Amino acid sequence: MLFRTRHQEKRNRSAATEQGKRHGFEAYLTIGAVH
Repeated sequence: MLFRTRHQEKRNRSAATEQGKRHGFEAYLTIGAVH
């Protein structure tokens, strides 16, 4: 149970990181297009 929870936590964190990277990249492109 504990292992599963920790594994899920890790997966969620990595997913959030991926989402953050993608969002940051999109923001970068948008800013680049604006300027």
